[in-house]
Amino acid sequence: MAMDVAAGGGGIPVYIDDDASHEQRHGEASRTWLHHSLKALGDDLHARGSRLLLFQAEAMPILEQLLDQSGADAVYWNRCYEPEAIERDRIIKETLKARNINVDSFNASLLHEPWDVLKPDDTPYRVFTPFWKSVCQLGLQHTSPLDEPENIAAPKRWPASSTLKQLALLPRLPWHKAMMKHWQVGEAAAHASLEVFLEQHVSAYKAERDMPAIKATSLEWISTFWP
Repeated sequence: MAMDVAAGGGGIPVYIDDDASHEQRHGEASRTWLHHSLKALGDDLHARGSRLLLFQAEAMPILEQLLDQSGADAVYWNRCYEPEAIERDRIIKETLKARNINVDSFNASLLHEPWDVLKPDDTPYRVFTPFWKSVCQLGLQHTSPLDEPENIAAPKRWPASSTLKQLALLPRLPWHKAMMKHWQVGEAAAHASLEVFLEQHVSAYKAERDMPAIKATSLEWISTFWP
């Protein structure tokens, strides 16, 4: 999530861990991965003159607090698609718009929005083959990504936030240390994994994808960096 501060005051990257407010919390392995992902993102932002603010609470009160402290006039985030997340985001949008805050959310992980890939009767597909044919008919709709900025404008004053350690995402028993010896986390690691797959394995994917002893699928190679 990002907040734009008026009058050229810079942007505020924000991550709010509201997992505790959900009926089912993410498991320890997922939260371990989240810990290291947030660290990688925070380090990258710091290298570009910015920082990542961290919070652990329900999202709406935190956003209202940040708006009051920063004078931000816009809030943006990438969409989640779980029913409870959709409802949460709907409430946030309505509340912020009532405050005359510019607000928008974006598709950051899907080829198409779920509501764009429906059967003729506007219900979701339940069989993969007709679903895939519908996706192929829609084609790829994307724009080229923008170049990464060397520097990110920062606000004149940063609101206070929690530290990564205070989020307590790592398990109390250190079983995760052995697991993390096999993973590398972060955007740079993901790009490196994708390059390995495209350069060495994608051409033989059709023939080797069903051979468990061979690291030939995108999942196995990307899982070197992504769980």
